[in-house]
Amino acid sequence: MQDMSKVDSQHSDPSWLKTWGNIKYLVEMFPEYLPNPYMQYYLLSDYIVGHANKVKTRANEVMEGREKKLFDAVDKYIATGKLDKNAFYVGVHGQFIVDVAMSLAFNLRKRFLVIVENKGAISNIQSDAMVEVPAYITSNGPEVVRIGEIPTFYKGLIEQQLASEKLLVDAAIEGSYMKALMALTMNKTVKSAFQAKHILDDLIEANKDYWPKLQ
Repeated sequence: MQDMSKVDSQHSDPSWLKTWGNIKYLVEMFPEYLPNPYMQYYLLSDYIVGHANKVKTRANEVMEGREKKLFDAVDKYIATGKLDKNAFYVGVHGQFIVDVAMSLAFNLRKRFLVIVENKGAISNIQSDAMVEVPAYITSNGPEVVRIGEIPTFYKGLIEQQLASEKLLVDAAIEGSYMKALMALTMNKTVKSAFQAKHILDDLIEANKDYWPKLQ
């Protein structure tokens, strides 16, 4: 049996404790909604920014927590040849990947939430969109559970983010500053075109050695 204390350890970080509180707000406002922790950034963005720890972010927690533990264990193994299995515990995400791989390899037809090309799974979203939906994982790939039409609120959220991401890909391929600006402006985590331009210009400067030149 899996040790549940290990499963939940990464979800007791300060940022996760805040996330559980934010999910409560989302459930109270949208009772029909099955909450996804990431949605706090889209639906409560001003609140998240206003209550963020700007000195120690979620990224810092990961780097100083399970990431450091893993890298230290690797260094110890290289130096001594001794393996600390507890340090290599993969957590819930790693366990999920193993379970999906097993279902794929051995045709177990277990049901998971996976990201697939839409192709009608959500009937009122464009066919080439990538969507996260239930599917039975077989040796021949996922057998997607058809969702049908989704309500306007959720359809709008998906299509707005989809458009933002498509514009960003087009911007990278075409070297288009305008499309990159459109992408950030359309992203629900960005409040205005002024803010989008400021973010984009800062990103260009920080990544000038890696990004294509945008014109």
